[in-house]
Amino acid sequence: MGTGTTNDSVTPTQVAGLSAVTQVSAGFHFSTALSYGTDGQIGDNAAANALRPVQVPGITGATAVAAGNYHSLAIVQGGAV
Repeated sequence: MGTGTTNDSVTPTQVAGLSAVTQVSAGFHFSTALSYGTDGQIGDNAAANALRPVQVPGITGATAVAAGNYHSLAIVQGGAV
């Protein structure tokens, strides 16, 4: 969930470090968030899971995010995926 633990939650939980979130998308075992000021395996070439939001290197100007079973996508300004 991005809260620093691997515990499940049955209630909505604020994720520290994310503000002004404009969109979220859920995959099979992960989620993505589009946030201005901070943007949230995760696309940063690390083999480890992340317990907190992580900016994906090389993604700037994202206008939308989407998630599938095992992948996530970002659409950037100009329409590139």
